[in-house]
Amino acid sequence: MSEYLDQREMEALLQDPPQVEQEEIEQEVQHEGIQPYDLTSRMRVMSGRMLRLENVNRELAHQLRVALSGTLQRLVEVQVSQPQTTNFSDFLNTLPMPASLHLFRMMPLRGTALLAFEPKLVFTLIDTLLGGSGKAEIKTEGRHFTPIECQMILRVVHLILEKMVLVWRSLQTIYIEYERSETNPQFAKIVPPTEVVVTTTFEVKMDDAHGNMT
Repeated sequence: MSEYLDQREMEALLQDPPQVEQEEIEQEVQHEGIQPYDLTSRMRVMSGRMLRLENVNRELAHQLRVALSGTLQRLVEVQVSQPQTTNFSDFLNTLPMPASLHLFRMMPLRGTALLAFEPKLVFTLIDTLLGGSGKAEIKTEGRHFTPIECQMILRVVHLILEKMVLVWRSLQTIYIEYERSETNPQFAKIVPPTEVVVTTTFEVKMDDAHGNMT
């Protein structure tokens, strides 16, 4: 093998990007029965069922069913979906305006977590806390939460976080540090837009009223 590169080899190295016999590589990979793997895709790392997290979420749904039924003095059903992975920007785009967003830390875990309520669920909970039926039709589009409504929904938020500490003991002993609330998703950027996050949706049902929290 020559110690020096010839003209053809130098031109190949200077090309942007260098030319590679891609078809030959793909044929060799297929022949060996090997599937290409994209190391830049973090979504692959987090895909698949997260069984222990699913168990924790099911227990959390049960705890919330009991706690909310007692607090609201009516039968509450809580159904939980399987954890999903998505880009944070895609998740933010699913949130309505205004949203009831609550940022908190799960110490000693790193980073910030987010609890999001649909507006209709917020108004249903508040109406019920005030002694109503929870069935009041409230126009949520363009409607902002009053300071009193924000304080009332915080009662439910702290109840949920309290139950989270309880059920997470099977995975990790945590304590929760509440940070702040937001109504605009643009002010709740807990990670870069392209970061992969795990989301879980809980559907809360009371009679004919229902809404989601994530």
